[in-house]
Amino acid sequence: MYVKETMEFPKSRILAISDIHMDGIIGTPESSCNFSDDDLHTYLTWTLKKYDIVVLNGDIFDTWESSKSELPSDIKEICGENESFSNWAEHKFRERFSTTESLYPRTVTLIKNGGTSYLSGKIVYINGNHDSVCRVFNLIPNAVESYTINCQYPIHFEHGHQADIWNKDNSCLKNVSSICYCCSDILGEVLSIPNLDEDFERLSTLMQGKREEESYVKHAYKLGRRNGYGIVVYGHTHKQILQLLEDGFVYANTGKAGSDPQHNDKIDEIEIEIYNNRVVITQQQRYVRSCHLDVIKRVTRQEQGNSIEEVNTQRNFRIGGESDGQIKRSASI
Repeated sequence: MYVKETMEFPKSRILAISDIHMDGIIGTPESSCNFSDDDLHTYLTWTLKKYDIVVLNGDIFDTWESSKSELPSDIKEICGENESFSNWAEHKFRERFSTTESLYPRTVTLIKNGGTSYLSGKIVYINGNHDSVCRVFNLIPNAVESYTINCQYPIHFEHGHQADIWNKDNSCLKNVSSICYCCSDILGEVLSIPNLDEDFERLSTLMQGKREEESYVKHAYKLGRRNGYGIVVYGHTHKQILQLLEDGFVYANTGKAGSDPQHNDKIDEIEIEIYNNRVVITQQQRYVRSCHLDVIKRVTRQEQGNSIEEVNTQRNFRIGGESDGQIKRSASI
């Protein structure tokens, strides 16, 4: 008797990435981005063919960073008699985005089209702290602060800087951070103040640590419980993570693009597959120039019980589709 093999296909496939930090100083040691326009355009075009939704989860652009050579040497050069720092910063951020647009023309056009009828619904652009100008001044059509997919276990995407006291929108320390990025040379003398490091260390301790990953998990958990989300995905920290909490809540962080000094073509990814009665979240790292994929961890949420699987899977892929060749796999639950 012949038994036909049946396969369960996902209802929807989503890919989330963040923190590419495309800036206007490409090719310099100060640049935050290791990718060319061709690299990013090829990668994003391929993901749009493979996934139903591609979530760009903040800091895709970087309008904060600047070359030291363009920074003014005197605070008086920043603000004229009738100009505030915020006005100067707005002008500078727009200028840097324009420069980035000239350096990454195909990638920027593709992202902009994600907010129009050409790719309607395929690209979701969420602003972070380094690229909030893209939403505030409508440089990227339909850019949003957050995005939620309503399914059996609602999935919420935010950049995550609202969990960071130095960068959240309603904190005065956000302005301090912005000024430090824009005027680092000017503040050099401030950094020489005696005991500054010790005092800031005490302040950091009182604030429970700006970069402690646990604080982001706690913030995401509270956000999820308050709004009924089953899964919350952040970026911002540049540390990729996938965590299943005891009560089934899932926290994920997309990580960063080009963060590995040994492999600057690496893009951290969070892949989500939505089925009728379950959601599978996968932590993976894709090396876009060498066409290599590492799958690291997988979490499944379903009515029968949630599970987390440590995975060591290495695959080759090609632009246009995943190859069938699997190099090795070992897994433990």
